[in-house]
Amino acid sequence: MTREKCNCLCLKRGTSVFALREGNQCRCGDNYGSNGEAERSDCRLPCAGDSDQMCGGRMVNAVFKVDKNHC
Repeated sequence: MTREKCNCLCLKRGTSVFALREGNQCRCGDNYGSNGEAERSDCRLPCAGDSDQMCGGRMVNAVFKVDKNHC
């Protein structure tokens, strides 16, 4: 998984945000949820598809807006 791959997957699903979690999970949605913002340091697991990118943390989502121009 990478940020770009998750972004494109969620764009195809028509959602406005995407989240990366556990280094290899992609989640699509239209809101950030109700748990609030985590500390940036909690999102430090490298992406399985690109270890230079961070893909969330243990039980922590790194949330981004879907970029329609990035696929």
